[in-house]
Amino acid sequence: MLLIERALKCVVFIGKVSDPAGFTFTPLGTGFIYSAFHEDTRFDYIVTCHHVIKLFEGDKVWIRVNLKNGESSTFSVLKDSWVHDPLQDISILSHPIGELADVTRIVERDIITKETIKEREIWPGELTFSVGLFTSHYDTIHNMPIVRMGNIAAFPEDKIFTDTGHVKGYLIETHSIGGLSGSPVFINRSSWGSIAEMKDYHVHCMCLGMMRGRLNTQDANDVVAGNSVADTINTGIGIVVPAKVIMNFIKDRPEFVEQREETVEQLKKKTHFRPTAAIPVADNPQHKEDFNSLLTAAAKKKPPADET
Repeated sequence: MLLIERALKCVVFIGKVSDPAGFTFTPLGTGFIYSAFHEDTRFDYIVTCHHVIKLFEGDKVWIRVNLKNGESSTFSVLKDSWVHDPLQDISILSHPIGELADVTRIVERDIITKETIKEREIWPGELTFSVGLFTSHYDTIHNMPIVRMGNIAAFPEDKIFTDTGHVKGYLIETHSIGGLSGSPVFINRSSWGSIAEMKDYHVHCMCLGMMRGRLNTQDANDVVAGNSVADTINTGIGIVVPAKVIMNFIKDRPEFVEQREETVEQLKKKTHFRPTAAIPVADNPQHKEDFNSLLTAAAKKKPPADET
């Protein structure tokens, strides 16, 4: 599977249902699927921006996922089931993604780190692309994300001032618009010349992080007089939350750690599962059924109050 296909398929749309009778889904933002592992057992998480979840006034958030039959599945989750880091503008939902979903997952080996930057010789100016929602054209039957190109403008060497405080993040030159919040951002090296490099690149997504929003400015010359305030102007520079920050949040957050450990322990007791001699889930339907029921129950377990 090529990089662009993997990138397109890791995206989900997050929105609201305005007409329950007719089930009219309206997407408001983008999310993507990240998977962590505990003793070879996969746990799925949906990642988006905290400010996207804050858009919802009720107690439910709706998520639409593409299916392998070309259609989609829309399900609701409680708004307070998301776990947040308001400073970094991150919201995470632990939720199993069914086998019928036509999705791919970002995993730890896809994450760009300081080591990756050094090994792959990544510099400012490197081409990037993001995959996410275009609110003017998103399809009513299934998710149809768009791809937007850009390039790295600056590495997260110094903190950036944002509406939530000073944070570290990548700056990328791209036009971030409403709907793209929560979009995964990738390094775009599809033009590599070496066959070996191309094959390796197709395997690894090289995820830079998550699109948080854009940097705006105010031109004082636009203020005429009195109490007038200059309109905010899009600088064309977007802020990307580093993928490493997101991965560490999922890996270290106490409620997620506890959930993974408890689920695997319950699975071991119920199925006499031993990791060193485990039958792969795909080859053991009963094992998969037991695991899915346990994971679903764990995902619905309300996490403790946010610490941040």
